[in-house]
Amino acid sequence: MLNKRKLPDAKTIAKLYFEKGMSCQKIAKLYGCHPSTVFLKLKHHGYKLRKWGEVRHIQLTRELLEFLTGHLLGDGSLSFCCPRKRKQGKSAMFHFVSKYFEYIMWTAEQLSLFGVKVSPIYSEISSTGGIVYRLRSKCYREFAELKHKWYPYGKKEVPRDLNLSPNVLKYWYLDDGTYRVRRNGRCEEVSLCSKADPNTKLFLVGRLHEIGIEATARREGITIRKRSQRRFFQYMLSDDPFIPRCFLYKFPNYIIEKQNIKLDAFF
Repeated sequence: MLNKRKLPDAKTIAKLYFEKGMSCQKIAKLYGCHPSTVFLKLKHHGYKLRKWGEVRHIQLTRELLEFLTGHLLGDGSLSFCCPRKRKQGKSAMFHFVSKYFEYIMWTAEQLSLFGVKVSPIYSEISSTGGIVYRLRSKCYREFAELKHKWYPYGKKEVPRDLNLSPNVLKYWYLDDGTYRVRRNGRCEEVSLCSKADPNTKLFLVGRLHEIGIEATARREGITIRKRSQRRFFQYMLSDDPFIPRCFLYKFPNYIIEKQNIKLDAFF
């Protein structure tokens, strides 16, 4: 049974709808009424309501594009917002998943700094029995452009105009990177996990070579050659040395000490 509360004036409802980004359904649930009641009250007072696929706009700055690109190479994805096929392609949302609560919170904060609004974070049990946390943004018209670019035929494909800037490489490594050390403390392997097809892996290896990082494509991903490992870490931290505290283990001690790494943490 709905917990009924008196529906406020149209100005208050409009503030929830436009400034807070709440839908008619959410406002109706908050006040225990039918969504049509909210809809009609706003319409009666002359407010122009949002349409599917035209919900929000965001400026795709260089920093935001690098953030999204790095995560799309990693654990991020994009999906269209409207389930109706005739309106698909007008807006899209960004999805992200991680087993680290601190990382999902850090990602949400970064998106907020870029002006991207996100829905409440939720957790679920993964197929392996562990807990994973999921984040999704609100719908943005500009994200649909990226959706079309990264999913030209419905399946994710790395765009051939990809630019592996330091931040793109860093976000990709935070998502899918592996750093293994031997018992004597020496680095054994630095790699980037990738489920891409062999041709795409070779393309990504080529992009790494262009920035002075030698790498090898393997079945399970891309391995950074030992003579390029220092360059690999120095390059990704050259623009922005901040990393989440939970991923400190992914970086060798000599990089932590000399690259002036700054830790972002929530606890």
